[in-house]
Amino acid sequence: MKNFISSCLFILIFAVTQGQAKYQEGYYITNNNERVTCLIEDANWSKNPYTFKFKKSEKEAVSQLGISDVIEFGILNKTKFVRRIVNLEISSNNLNKLSRSKTLERSEKEVFLKVLIEGEASLYEYSATDVKNFFYQEKEGLIQLLEYKRYIENSEVKFNENYKNQLFSTFTCEDITLKAVRKVDYEARNLSRFFETYNTCKSSETTSYFKRQQEQLLIGIQPSLGSASLNLNFAADESAPLRNRLDAEFDNEIQFRFGVEFEYLFSFQKQKWSIFLAPLFQRYTSSTQALDTDNSTLINVEADYTSFEIASGIRHYMFLSDTSSLFLEGGVTFDFPISRSNIKFDTRNEDLLLDPNANFLFGLGYRYNKKYSILLRYQLNRDILKNSEAYEAKFSSISVLFTYYFKLNIANSNR
Repeated sequence: MKNFISSCLFILIFAVTQGQAKYQEGYYITNNNERVTCLIEDANWSKNPYTFKFKKSEKEAVSQLGISDVIEFGILNKTKFVRRIVNLEISSNNLNKLSRSKTLERSEKEVFLKVLIEGEASLYEYSATDVKNFFYQEKEGLIQLLEYKRYIENSEVKFNENYKNQLFSTFTCEDITLKAVRKVDYEARNLSRFFETYNTCKSSETTSYFKRQQEQLLIGIQPSLGSASLNLNFAADESAPLRNRLDAEFDNEIQFRFGVEFEYLFSFQKQKWSIFLAPLFQRYTSSTQALDTDNSTLINVEADYTSFEIASGIRHYMFLSDTSSLFLEGGVTFDFPISRSNIKFDTRNEDLLLDPNANFLFGLGYRYNKKYSILLRYQLNRDILKNSEAYEAKFSSISVLFTYYFKLNIANSNR
């Protein structure tokens, strides 16, 4: 079992090392307005950076520049950051740290703003720990904060949504109504759509750097290789008048399994969360000898366990790059024995028929390009003789699952 686990971890580590962050075609502009073409590390920034890594070419060493060195940098057709001095609203959005004042807490700071929409009306974003600000710019005018704040008043969470007044009074167009503005939430997707609508209304050429995440359903085939163990224990009161009071420890057996997986990726938080459902077929067969404590003789015990499993749970992804990510999973496996699965003894005519049951599962995996994944999954003990008064049979397994996603359904998410 230890060798098998070590092999599984080696495979996962190898997969991760092959999927490290990539450098993509990009540029930066120096303080002297010199534009330099280079390869920039795609760090999938969830917070606005103050530095970035780059290479002049694939063969050259990695270098780093900071906010004092450049006025702009970006990855072509994907991401753009511009250096600006702005008034941030710095009060925390953390529910446990909310301010008790409606008044904005301002702080002037030089930052890299993330460009979401460029046009006659432009939209920018700043994100830090527990802080998120959005800014707007009319043509070549000053960049202004869109004012928003959550705060506590009389033990209730309330909202300063002055940004809606700013949008309605600043961006006047026949396609912009007060009713529409009232529905604009203070988040990137809603605001980006508003600025695109305004620019379209003004016949302005628009460049969008906001990537709308969509809810996705991935369907994959899933072969796996694993190791499973089974322990049979006498569980009744010792005074019970039963024959064959024994404990039997079966060998760890290598299993090949096959199944399919359905995974639904939520659109929020850049698809960092998903739920999955994975039916699969498994079989475990083993035999051993055990001591019959009634007559002190060795008897043969055989296990033939075939079942249909349905694993379900939740996953959380940690992005390494645009195409690769690590993920953690937790959930439950529901097990349904089939084909008269049983444990039998050579000294009795009665077999122990196995029962349906469930157990918890945990896993660590790596996924590449939403096409391939490798997953190390551990399933805790489940009692497959839960209806027996005399015995309990604890079954557990650890396995490596390989998934190839052959179908991708996309559901539009325009909320």
